[in-house]
Amino acid sequence: MTARRVRVVAPDLPTSWMMATNSGDEFTGRMFEAINGMLLDMLAVVARKDYVD
Repeated sequence: MTARRVRVVAPDLPTSWMMATNSGDEFTGRMFEAINGMLLDMLAVVARKDYVD
């Protein structure tokens, strides 16, 4: 996803749609990328745990 610059936008997650609109400066964009990356990692871990359980 990162290599292809794919972005996941969730309507109820403000950091995802704010990043998709390309508003803000470079620092803000990098912060949103980091936050969204951590959220996706956390959701992947929860989904994996649910699958195993």
